[in-house]
Formats: sequence, structure tokens, C-alpha cells
Amino acid sequence: MGGSGQSSRFSLPLKSPGGAELRQAVSAVILQVLVFTALGTLNPSIASADACGNEENVFWGAETAPKSGTWQLGHGALGWMLTTARDLNQNCGAYNQAVSTTHEDLGGAVSGNQVETGWAAGCQLVFGVCSGGPDQFQWFTELQLVGNPIIQSHSSTWPCAFAGAGNYMIWSVKNNPIGSTTWALHTNCQDGTGPQLLHSYSSTGYQKGFSETETVRFGGTATGMSDDQKNLNWLDINGNYQTWKAMACSFGDSVNYPSNWQGEKVSANHYDTYRSTTRHCPGPGTV
Repeated sequence: MGGSGQSSRFSLPLKSPGGAELRQAVSAVILQVLVFTALGTLNPSIASADACGNEENVFWGAETAPKSGTWQLGHGALGWMLTTARDLNQNCGAYNQAVSTTHEDLGGAVSGNQVETGWAAGCQLVFGVCSGGPDQFQWFTELQLVGNPIIQSHSSTWPCAFAGAGNYMIWSVKNNPIGSTTWALHTNCQDGTGPQLLHSYSSTGYQKGFSETETVRFGGTATGMSDDQKNLNWLDINGNYQTWKAMACSFGDSVNYPSNWQGEKVSANHYDTYRSTTRHCPGPGTV
């Protein structure tokens, strides 16, 4: 995929059309552009539960020590996240359906209060239909506070040279300044330009939380969940990143947990996923 993360959603037929066919094809393209622009779906949007089935996810979080049973509280999270080309459900249309995040559970408990950033992928559209072409990637940020609407930003225009699938990018969620209730979210394409601010959320009511990895899909079993997140860090009160000392599965309810993908601990600060129909969600104090 190109450095900007953008590519054409529309193309003319591959055959050489006659004059009438060409005029019809051009008219169809113009109509699609006008319709999608009016609906706000020219670029894929982050999927929602009613867009393409239920959200399924895997969370693993940082513990203070192996089998401590205590989540590591801090002021941010940072990790190297692999951009992966996943199987996509071709019936999901314009919605991003494969997602990976660097995640902070605000308040230090699995409460539903969270701030996160990462990448999201959807299918390449031709005339508004999934073409089977390369995945289309966006960056996104999100703040979710219980009882309030989810606040989200996303774009297929990258602030640095997006290298595409098969490459690691560095993502971070940071309480900034430390001790405030503002959280800043960054990505680093590793193109020499350093961390790029994507968005910040103020007046969240929280100064700290615990760090997590997250793998998400919409579209059911037709959507893959391959993920690899390494060099995982949490941010201490002095603004220094500390490597994870241990991890455990932090969320795995029966409704949202995937049936054919599982998360696992590769090392104390390295998480990935694998195909399996055997449930694997060892909670805090068990790994």
C-alpha cells in the first residue's frame, strides 16, 4: 500500500468499452461518488455492532509480576504493533472490520472506561462493493466513558509514511501532562519522522489506568484476527516507559470472545494470536 494509506475506491471496467458503455460507466462512477460522499462513506468507517455483526475481541493486560493477580497501574501504554493483512468478510461493505489497538483501561479496572489508538482495516471497494483487493487501512483513536457517547476519530490519510501490512508501527496512549485528565494518542511509522500526534482527549476524569493489547473483529468467523504486539510498555509517574513484567487475559466474556481465534503470551511483553477453537483466556494470577 502507498505511503499515504489511500488508494482509489473506484475504477472503470477492465474491458475496452464502446462509447455508450463508456458514458454509462462514467455516469455510474459519478453517481457512486456523489452517493457515497453524501452518506459519508467514501472512506470506510470504523465498524459498529450493527454494521457487520457483533464485535468480538481479545484483551491481554499488564500485571505487576508473574501470577501476581494485580494489574500494573500507570499513565500510559506503548507497543510495537504489526500491521497484518487479515481475511475479511466480503459482505461487510464499507466498514472496517479488523482492528488492533494499544489500549488503556482507565481507572485501573475492566470498567468500560477506556482510551485507545491503533489501525483498522476494511475491504477495497469498487462501485461500493468489496473487490477482493488489498485491505484498506486507517488509523483511529477512541475514548469511551460509561454513560457517554463513544468519541472517535479516524482517517486513511496518515501523518507519516505508512508502510502497509507486514511492518511494525509504534503506537502510544499517554496521560499528558502526567497528573492531568488529558490523554494524547500517537503513532510512529518508523520512517524517521518520530511520533505523530493523532488526537487528544481532555477532561476524561482519569489520570491513570492499566495497559492492554486488543484484537478486534466484526464479520464473524469470515474475518481473521491475526495479531502481533511486542515491546509492550507502561508509563510511570516520572514519564518513563517501563517494560511489561507479566501479562494475563483481561477480558473474555462468552458474548464477545471469538470462537476460532485465541490470544497468548509469547513473553512477558509480547502478545500474539493464533487460530484455535479451544478457549484460552487465563485471567490475572494464572500465567
